[in-house]
Amino acid sequence: MEGIDHIPIYKRLVNSYMRDIYSGKYMPGQQIDSINKIINKHKVSRETAKIVLKHLADYGLIVQILGKGSFVKIEEKILPKWGVILPLYSSNMEQLIEELILFARKKNMELEYYLHYNNHDEEMRLVSSLIQKGYDSIFIVPNFNEALTAEFYNRLNKGNTRIFLVDNTMAGSAFNYVIQSYDLGVKRAAEYLAGQNEGNFLFVKDPAWSGVNMVAESMFATFSHYGESIYHRKVMSVEHHKKITQSFIRKNNIGGILCYKDVDSIKILRKLKEWKLNIPNEVSLVNYGNTELIELFDPGITSVDCSYREMVVRLEQMYENSNSNNIKEQHVILPELKIRES
Repeated sequence: MEGIDHIPIYKRLVNSYMRDIYSGKYMPGQQIDSINKIINKHKVSRETAKIVLKHLADYGLIVQILGKGSFVKIEEKILPKWGVILPLYSSNMEQLIEELILFARKKNMELEYYLHYNNHDEEMRLVSSLIQKGYDSIFIVPNFNEALTAEFYNRLNKGNTRIFLVDNTMAGSAFNYVIQSYDLGVKRAAEYLAGQNEGNFLFVKDPAWSGVNMVAESMFATFSHYGESIYHRKVMSVEHHKKITQSFIRKNNIGGILCYKDVDSIKILRKLKEWKLNIPNEVSLVNYGNTELIELFDPGITSVDCSYREMVVRLEQMYENSNSNNIKEQHVILPELKIRES
């Protein structure tokens, strides 16, 4: 058979299986196609099928067990490395990384972080790759549509690598996790906003995320519930802070704003000041995520504190316990509201 662009068929098949292994289609410990299956699936000779498996074995990606077949290798040698896999870089994620860096130093671990840009395929590829390489631990902030990765995590063979889900997980997991209660954070924000004035509520989303952001949708649902059912306010949302104009505020009698992103909170605060609206008597503002950036502005912006320090303290405990037992630890952090002038 002639290869595309003169690439031999065995090399194309080797590359294809390598992609499947690194993407998580074949998990560590999982059996891959046998010689006969490669022959039938790809219409190649027995010799070509043997060469494909030999190259995968030479690359250290599979182990061949006589009489049983070929299996994706589970790395037994653990490296003194930690991987942090994030959906997007933000001020909140920067805080989490800073805390994890301090933790890594205590354990003499090298810390690396990777972005999957809220892409479930990339998240699965990164997790599989780091397990394959033998990283000691992987800390994952999952993509925000975990329905697309639930099956992956349910069948994940992590070998000797520790897996920790951090900050959020919507689908539940068989792994250790420490997350925050977004519902409680939103509840506290709504309670505070309702106490400032009689105006309606506005939720400002983050347009930077690609794909579905189930966390943001869940936050808005919670915000709507408390705003409408408990405090009897109309609740609206906008996709971008640029949609907020002075006439929009006046026309919709907006009195309370919950913002998902700190930079947007700062820009909205500037607008409110330019329009000479009284803060918080006419319009009150709460930011989700008490970052250092938020603390620099006047008036001070009331914020939901995600408590990343406490998250990492719990991670430290789970890390130590994972050496001595197989019990899964799952913690939920309760966010606090830092009340300032907004």
